[in-house]
Formats: sequence, C-alpha cells, structure tokens
Amino acid sequence: MDPEVKRVLSQAEACARAPGVAPGEFASLYAMCLGIIMGASAAGGMSEHDAQEARARLITLDLIYQMTRHTLSDLSLSGGTPGL
Repeated sequence: MDPEVKRVLSQAEACARAPGVAPGEFASLYAMCLGIIMGASAAGGMSEHDAQEARARLITLDLIYQMTRHTLSDLSLSGGTPGL
C-alpha cells in the first residue's frame, strides 16, 4: 500500500473511532474511508488484498460503532446501568 494512502486512511479511521462521534460525522468518515480505499485500489496505490483488509477493518469499525450507539441508547432508555 502506498505510504500516503495508508497515512490518510489511518487518520480517517482514527477520527471515526474517537469517542462521541455523531452519526452524521461517522457516516461522512466512513464514506471518506471507503472512497480512499476504492480510489487507491483503482489507481494502483493499493493491492486488492490490502483493499480487502481495509474494507474488513471498515466494516468492523461500523459494527463496533453501531453496537456502541445501541448500547448507549439502551442505557439512556433504562435510566442507568443494566443489571443494577
């Protein structure tokens, strides 16, 4: 993978992992990461294997974000910590 592509993609992923990211901001960062992956893959800056790994990381990041949002939503609806 091209070092510049890797740096920019890593920075975008780090921003998306930051605590308290709003849904719209996360969606924008997700789209930017996907665009970087697709563009770099098409332009030869990323191998197909690297692109598959990057997409897998992005999918995992989305799942973790969705689970975190769902858990926080459940906590706010229940008024506290589950099981207490």
